This record gives sequence, structure tokens and C-alpha cells, in this order.
Amino acid sequence: MNLVRISIRATPGLCKSDRQEITHFLRYVERKFTDLPVMLKKDYIYSPFAFIGHRRGNEHICSTSDLAILDVDTTVVSIQQRYQQLVAEGLAFIIATTSDIYNMYKYRILFLLDRPVDQFEYRLLIHGISTNGLVTDLDMGASVKAGGFLFAYKDSLVLSNFNGSPLGVSDYAIEPEDIDYFSMDSAELMDTFEQEFRRFTKAAPGKRTRNLLATAFKLLESGCSYEQIRTGVLAVNSSMLLPKPIPEVHRRVLSKFKRK
Repeated sequence: MNLVRISIRATPGLCKSDRQEITHFLRYVERKFTDLPVMLKKDYIYSPFAFIGHRRGNEHICSTSDLAILDVDTTVVSIQQRYQQLVAEGLAFIIATTSDIYNMYKYRILFLLDRPVDQFEYRLLIHGISTNGLVTDLDMGASVKAGGFLFAYKDSLVLSNFNGSPLGVSDYAIEPEDIDYFSMDSAELMDTFEQEFRRFTKAAPGKRTRNLLATAFKLLESGCSYEQIRTGVLAVNSSMLLPKPIPEVHRRVLSKFKRK
């Protein structure tokens, strides 16, 4: 079975809130895909990407990923039912419960990929897995966060199928223009546009309004609502070294996009 590379850190006995305070992984290792169920039955934090200095965050990603990892938090499909569904699809995968190890309706799915993807294609792949009907009830906001931590817990239920084929990236990844930005909530929207927004936050004082307008137009062209545009513009403004006063942002930028 294929080798995969992952960032890991053992967290024996740590609860979810304590793990969220951790900022660095300790190792980036190569493992057989068939070895991962052992890790998923222990207390670990992990990620399918490597990071500069082992520090978490999209801006520190320095590798491709061999895996697609989906969070399923709210569903009517139990882990056993999902297992049967994915076996029928002929795919190689691992599925495991998370913080509530006895909750059969909250789990994480790890798909082996037929080729590595970078963080941008990873996002398109996750959207495509939902759009193309393979797993439509995933938590999109959590699943597309390539630079975050994933948590494994001691004694979780772990099911796996190693007789299937890797998931075809070209079969599921969608084009950037096919992402339905309009349906996203604010948190997911901001994560999706993180890379695009980062360059706008570096505006010198004389160019702040121009960059905020560019942010707004980018969101408008993607079909976003006024509230989503407002969320994006205010987030970019707050990330600037010298943010503009909020009333001025409303007057000089947002007022141009609010429908009468």
C-alpha cells in the first residue's frame, strides 16, 4: 500500500481545548497508509501537510498532500453506513470517530489520493468531493483548512478499507470558478479567500482604500452577498498594519456595494 507523509505530534491525555493551544508539530514522517489506523486509535494531532519550522498555518505549508481528510460532524449516516457506502465506491479509505468516541454520527474520513496535491488544489478537491456527490454532508469549513490541526483520540472506533483504489484527484477536483461562494458562511468564506486576502493586508497607508475595494470586488465577482462582502472587507482591514477607521471603511468602500 502507498506511502503517505504526515505531520504528527503525540498528545497523550490532552483534551481538545488543550490541543488547540499547541502551535507546532514535532515530526514530519513517512508511513504506509495501512499503518494510519494505529495512530488514529491514540491521542495525536496530525496534518497531511508539512510546515516550515513545524508551525501550523496555511502560510507555513511547504509540501503537497497524499491524503484528503474530511470532517463529518452533522449527519444522519452512521460510521458503519458510511463505511459500506465507500466500500461500494471501490475506494481506499480510513474512517474514525473523533472527540466523542462513542458518537457514530461524528467522524473523520481519510482518502488516499492517486497523486499528491498542493494546498490550493486540496481546497478544490474537498469542494469537489461534496459537489460531485461522494460525501455531501461534510463540514466544509473545517475540511478545507489545509493548515490546521486534526485530532485523533485514544480508543476511537476506526474502520478501514485497503482493497479499494486511491481517490482520483482529476475525477473530483473542481475548477475555481465552480466553487459556490454565495452559500458559504462567513468563517468558511474567510478561510477560502485567505491566500487572496493576505496580499491586500500589506497595503501602505495611501493604498488601503484601493485594496479594500479590490477585496470587495473580488467577493462581488464570486457571487457573494453584501454581508459576506462586509465580513471580508472588515477582516482584511483589521489585518492591516494600520487599519482604517470602521466608519471610513463603510463610507468609502462598503457603501458602494450595499443594495438600495
